[in-house]
Amino acid sequence: MSGSGKPTGLDLGENKGPNILAPMWALTMIMMSLVCARIFIRARVVKKVGLDDWIIMVSMLMGLAYLGITTANVVTGYGRHAAALDTPHLEMAILLNTIGFLFGILSFTLPKIAVAYMLTRILNPSRGHKIFVFGLVSLAAVVSIVCILILFTMCSPPQAQWQVTRPDRVCRSPWILIDYAIFTGALSAFVDLYLAVYPAVVLWKLHMSTKKKLALTAALGLGTVAAAMAVVKCTQLKGLADTADYTYGTWQLVIWTNVEANVVVIASCIPTLQPLLDFILGRKRKGSSYNSRSFNRLEKGSQGLNGSRSIEMRGVRSKQQSISVTNVEGQDSQESILSPDHRHQPSDDLKHIRRTDNVTVQYEPRENSSKATSTGMCSSTGKEHSYIFRATIIIHISVIILNLPYPTRPIISTTMGSVKLPHVPRAGVWAPAVTALNQETDTLDLETAKKYYDYLSRSGLAGLVILGTNAETFLLTREERAQLITTAREAVGPDYPLMAGVGGHSTKQVLEFSQDAYNAGANYLLVLPPAYFGKQTTPAVIKRFYADVARKAPLPVILYNFPAVTNGVDLDSEIITDIVNASAAESPSGVSNVVGVKLTCAQVGKITRLSSTFGPDKFSIFGGQSDFLLGGLSVGSAGCIAAFANIFPKTLSHIYDLYKSGKVQEALALHQKAALAESPSKSGIATTKYAVAIYSAPKAGIENAEEKFQPRTPYEPATEAIKQLVRKAMAELAAYEDKL
Repeated sequence: MSGSGKPTGLDLGENKGPNILAPMWALTMIMMSLVCARIFIRARVVKKVGLDDWIIMVSMLMGLAYLGITTANVVTGYGRHAAALDTPHLEMAILLNTIGFLFGILSFTLPKIAVAYMLTRILNPSRGHKIFVFGLVSLAAVVSIVCILILFTMCSPPQAQWQVTRPDRVCRSPWILIDYAIFTGALSAFVDLYLAVYPAVVLWKLHMSTKKKLALTAALGLGTVAAAMAVVKCTQLKGLADTADYTYGTWQLVIWTNVEANVVVIASCIPTLQPLLDFILGRKRKGSSYNSRSFNRLEKGSQGLNGSRSIEMRGVRSKQQSISVTNVEGQDSQESILSPDHRHQPSDDLKHIRRTDNVTVQYEPRENSSKATSTGMCSSTGKEHSYIFRATIIIHISVIILNLPYPTRPIISTTMGSVKLPHVPRAGVWAPAVTALNQETDTLDLETAKKYYDYLSRSGLAGLVILGTNAETFLLTREERAQLITTAREAVGPDYPLMAGVGGHSTKQVLEFSQDAYNAGANYLLVLPPAYFGKQTTPAVIKRFYADVARKAPLPVILYNFPAVTNGVDLDSEIITDIVNASAAESPSGVSNVVGVKLTCAQVGKITRLSSTFGPDKFSIFGGQSDFLLGGLSVGSAGCIAAFANIFPKTLSHIYDLYKSGKVQEALALHQKAALAESPSKSGIATTKYAVAIYSAPKAGIENAEEKFQPRTPYEPATEAIKQLVRKAMAELAAYEDKL
């Protein structure tokens, strides 16, 4: 390759530089615009920039570097015949082209990792399939890196690659590089094709309209175009063999390398752009809020229902279930959707328009899963026994691609054969989870909270209460309340029951908190009576309050009677009965939206009276402390919602199981030990949080737990005397818990 000599038959004035730069600049600017739009959506609208977004940004920088180097190269003389260039310009052109290929290869390799990350997050495949997908893109990345190494070691010394006049220059056959580059391109095309076809295969096996299937398949399958570009690029690799006219013979290869890289990035960005169109056109729908509490649920962990994990899209199974998916929008929206009547009734002042999408979804039980419990729940122990749902993700993707209304939160009513998921909370022991805090910044420690919620959900509990009294709910901001529920849903999966405390001082406050809880993924609402003005909170006020809440709340309501924190306001069994019956009378279906009560008043007589009035399939009665668990069960309670379950969740669940299996004496003996151990925790939240820090938090893999589980100021942590009492009183039960 030299500039000496002028071969006949060549037009030395021919210059392909403009032909190179025009498509490269045009396509790269389109790519950059879409990446910027994507990042704007993720940072400003969704308020969450994920790992795939960072990878795409790096890919964009690689593409811009490739464009910049190629532009400089064209100025140097690239795109012209080598014979038309003097030696310094020829060598500089070859050097820039070689460096440019480095960035070009990286710019079409990195986006594959981002696409794989996005698809596995959205579709959440099985562990084996996820390993296969990331193994495939990792293989493509390794092969591309090896291609770069071969490119830079074709000559000895390496500088001889572009220093064509070196006397000691020794180079290998260019076909070594060409053959390996063809293999790299073929693998790249296969990976692009697989990442495009994979979501299409899943979508076409689901029961939905052909229009939606086509639109979703097109949006998520644009990688097929990138695969085609990779194949075309392979046909241009022969230009590398033209060592005599390198600056002219490889010009089409440069273009197609850029095209392939840009198309991969563009394909990864298009599915995320619908919210930007709404943002520009001012179509941000009331109530749907593309914000961190709703839209962002698609982006976390495993995303699916409410941002939760364990939503998996797999092939056709032998069993099927019918799922009714209903989206809730804001007021006066033509695209609003109401929940089914059996869930709740809309308020009179919300002029909604009804639309329901029915999606038939296939499922299968995980390995070692147990049969559905008699209450109709999918799982008896939490995530490890959960059914695999594959509907919610279609709704989320449809919103992005098809300009469908984005739901405040999907409501899913599930039918498995003839058994429906319960309208009332499942019986058993529930834990009102305590709150982890960063003491230095006085903010929520959400990572610790996620670990803690995950551990509790795997400890045999019937469900979790988020924002109960022991969560220090009244010390939290509205945003913090919503964050905790969202975090809990992410931690425990889509089908594990969550009850959210939504206590407030007014009906409006409670309904706002209720909507936040609904948005974040809660299943039930735990509602204290308003009691700031204690003497003015008369039975009539209480009944009107709960009637309004039951009628307007987006989820089933559980009454919360705790006179010690409500200015002495005490709900007796007659008031509770009237509230339940009034809600049923207002409902067209005759089903009350008040579905349970938590009694922290320790009055077993109330349990007796209420259980004689309402059947367990209509109304769940929970004790508010664990030391009268068996007493409550003996007269008809559903179990308990007890702070002590934070500390020894397995033990309390075991007591419940022993009693329900008929081993009453064994249950009583263990219950007596638990009651004695529970006694110190009754002194306050600080004591409970300290006990959590030394007993259950370490089992959740939480380090420095004692610091993370201190009360929020102005309240003080447990004293040394209390700490010693806790260790002494709970030591025996802690040893028992370790054996379970």
